[in-house]
Amino acid sequence: MKDRPIKDRFGFYYLGGVILLALVIGGGVSQFLLTDHLIEIALIPAVFIGFRGLFNPQVPTFVRLFTLFSILIIALQFIPIDVVSWPSQNIMSASQLQLFSPVPGKSLESGLYFIMLLGFSLHVMQLKSDAQAGLLKFIFIGAAINIVFVLLQLSYPSRFGTYDVLSYAISVGIFQNENHLSALFVAIIPLLTARFIGETNRWYFYYPLLLVLIIVLYAVGSRAGMFMATIIAIFSVFWFKIGHRLVGKKMFWLAIISPVLFVLVWKNGGFNTYFLDERWLMAQNTWSAIKDHWMLGSGLGSFETTYPLYELTEQIGILYTHHAHNDVLELLLETGLPGLFLSGAVLVLVMLNFNRSLFTQACVLAVFTTILHSTVDYPLRTMAIGMVFSYFLAVIFTKKRKKVRVRVRG
Repeated sequence: MKDRPIKDRFGFYYLGGVILLALVIGGGVSQFLLTDHLIEIALIPAVFIGFRGLFNPQVPTFVRLFTLFSILIIALQFIPIDVVSWPSQNIMSASQLQLFSPVPGKSLESGLYFIMLLGFSLHVMQLKSDAQAGLLKFIFIGAAINIVFVLLQLSYPSRFGTYDVLSYAISVGIFQNENHLSALFVAIIPLLTARFIGETNRWYFYYPLLLVLIIVLYAVGSRAGMFMATIIAIFSVFWFKIGHRLVGKKMFWLAIISPVLFVLVWKNGGFNTYFLDERWLMAQNTWSAIKDHWMLGSGLGSFETTYPLYELTEQIGILYTHHAHNDVLELLLETGLPGLFLSGAVLVLVMLNFNRSLFTQACVLAVFTTILHSTVDYPLRTMAIGMVFSYFLAVIFTKKRKKVRVRVRG
């Protein structure tokens, strides 16, 4: 980076600083958090630069269309509609003309959250490939800071408590929820594997680091995270050891191994834990709500007001359900078919860009790891995980710069 112009170096360190800031204070899960607003303020220049460069050659056409339709979905939340025409919108009012979203304040908050992360991704896309890869070290530093905090918390007799230092209650590391911290650790495993096994073969550094991550996950009580970390680590070593160009061979073995692993987990009762958990009941109730709001969704940020209408009386407990513990179902409930279409298109194009480079493959594995975790929790509702996830997608979708050939006439 030292040979780059000052402008490029400033953009690189600015984006890296924002990533690090998000991993340090962006671990809260609630809306209207002061810490999230501070991160969003820090992201304003990135959003301006990102949207200004929307037609940059490195930004593919799909991303431009995705940006347009995403903004339309956000704008829909604030369009006045006739309540009689949309009876599924649970609006308790004598007036028939109301905004589409039953909770416009939360819709605005959710929309700003998305726009900020989208602008951040667009800015990352405009960087050169080596600068994009260089931002990875800021993610590693953020993860290392959280590990240090976990070790400090382990040194106290009470282990993990609640510390109201930030605008949310710190529980594990600098995160409010131990499962979201585990989502961060699990997501970076493919990137660590690509760096230390696929590129440099420094296994003597990789395996001790991996062991530390798994021990930390065990110490914080995230058994699911420890299990996922072990499986993803084994898979990543297998994947990057073969060589990043032999995708056909990898997919062949993956097609054989995956069903075997699925059967082993099923036979050993691996899925029973989920079906006996409250998450399964939440998923069923959320699906019932989706069937009534499948066309355009219930409105961004409206889960808290929509979900209780589908919760059975005997299921109402002391704890208040503010998220579905399934980001996929919650997104489908709040955005309906438009959200399903855009999300599906993103996943398809992620797969189509899979084999561009070793680094891209690692980012794709990290994306699917985060999505897998999001089917049983809501890590993407935290600014820290949202920022890292947006970074992965930016790397995957960035178009390669075309080499300009200069023809000299003699």
